[in-house]
Amino acid sequence: MYPIFNTYVLPSFAAGVALPWAFPMLEQKSAAQTESPPPAPGGIQRGIKMAPTIAKIVGTQKIVQNGSAAFFEKQFGWTPTSFPSIFCSSLLSAAATSGFYADFNKSTLTGKILPLTPWQRLAIISREQTFLATEPANRAMKENCPKNIVVETACDFASGAMGSVAGHIPDTILSRMQKGRSLHPRHWMRGSPQRALALGIFNIVYEGVKKCSPTN
Repeated sequence: MYPIFNTYVLPSFAAGVALPWAFPMLEQKSAAQTESPPPAPGGIQRGIKMAPTIAKIVGTQKIVQNGSAAFFEKQFGWTPTSFPSIFCSSLLSAAATSGFYADFNKSTLTGKILPLTPWQRLAIISREQTFLATEPANRAMKENCPKNIVVETACDFASGAMGSVAGHIPDTILSRMQKGRSLHPRHWMRGSPQRALALGIFNIVYEGVKKCSPTN
């Protein structure tokens, strides 16, 4: 029972707990990306409402990633930790959850939102692939640094922020496409500090909740 709980249920729950604390910064990120007015107060409450959505996204990703990794190992001999397996399973999970992610990003925007298009799905898939390096980077930082809660928290924040910066351009493209804005390169890094802070906070809470589980 515990392996199933730790693999599927706990990450979904942790993501739902982490989201409200990061959501206000994600709203500010989207406002900066799309040149929209600042979000109204109450971002944490809106984040609570979106917590089931992010939990559904993470749960679906885990199911698709683990299922496809097992398939690739059986068919091609790729170990689950090999780059081809991680890349392909992440690609499939991003494609499977692109609709959920589009709805989630809409929740950080205000005003009229355009319908989901294949180009928006491609932006989402591209963005999610940039997070491939975050877990190995986080693991490497923790392995090569002193073992204490301050260092581990700093590593969790840094890996979230690093993945945010790496995937910020497709994230901006997604937000601007949803709002019908131009895609000029001068807009691409707008909102990057807010997004880095949001995902750093998210990762601290997410990893902290998982560590506090009695099943770990």
